[in-house]
Amino acid sequence: MGEWGYPPDRDFPEEADDPGLLSDLVDVMGSFVSGALIVVWLSRLLGPVMGWY
Repeated sequence: MGEWGYPPDRDFPEEADDPGLLSDLVDVMGSFVSGALIVVWLSRLLGPVMGWY
């Protein structure tokens, strides 16, 4: 193990964690956007059937 409790190949723990955090944020945003698109699509599909508009 490295000096900070990380594997030895990760020399800078702070910098090594940044891409993971950014990719997690991108994943959350992507799932949120896809969920919103599904909701919009369902409302357009079911809206006339349910008599909403």
